[in-house]
Amino acid sequence: MSKLLDIDEIYLFQKLIEILPKKGIFIEIGANDGNNNSHCSFLKKNNWEGYCIEANPEIAEVLYNNNKNYKNIHCFNYAITDQDNKDILFYIESSSMSGVSSLYKSRANSTDADNSSSLNRIIKKNVKVVGKKLNTFVKELNITECDLLLTDCEGEDINILLSTDFSIFKPKYIMSETTFLFYYKNIIQKDKNRRQITQEVYDLLLTHMEKFNYKLILSNDMIDYKKKYFPYLLGFPMNCVWELQLGDHTEDNKEP
Repeated sequence: MSKLLDIDEIYLFQKLIEILPKKGIFIEIGANDGNNNSHCSFLKKNNWEGYCIEANPEIAEVLYNNNKNYKNIHCFNYAITDQDNKDILFYIESSSMSGVSSLYKSRANSTDADNSSSLNRIIKKNVKVVGKKLNTFVKELNITECDLLLTDCEGEDINILLSTDFSIFKPKYIMSETTFLFYYKNIIQKDKNRRQITQEVYDLLLTHMEKFNYKLILSNDMIDYKKKYFPYLLGFPMNCVWELQLGDHTEDNKEP
């Protein structure tokens, strides 16, 4: 298992492994270097074909190097987001845990308890990265099948999911970080607290995923952990695991 993943993500992924096929195709958005803060290391060693995407150019180069001997792993330096083919500003923080760099300045530069950091994260620099919608990415690469979609994007996950048309691109399973739903559209409204925004955005996400016949599976309450680090998340998942319901797999093959 990869280093540095949070305990909730590790728990859910171990449960997910039990129901995943032994071999398949995965896309990981926010793949880091493919070894740390990433599930790529496990999947590639089990002969999965993977498309690993990392927005931080410095870490993307390490990702390439770590996987250059794996013909089944394809690496890309993009910011998967809700905007297509635009230069996106990406904030790189100064600690060695580069996985907390983000499209959101307040996330990359955060020291507050709600972001569960014991580090003083200070932005080292910002860079421009090409942004792509997920539908555009899979279309350009002609990815027609996906068994597992993984996102861990420090707040951008919600924009990725809500801007994706899952009637066109249909991963069988999706595991996505939902700790920072309040970053939706990069608007943190001053008259609302994080819990209220999280509730509103979570309801929006549920409606969107259910529209494409995805069902939430697996759960982990993590009550004590949330009380200490993420009090606004009590009652909400830190990570969501979605399963495409069987009826949707066969729907396209029905006669008109």
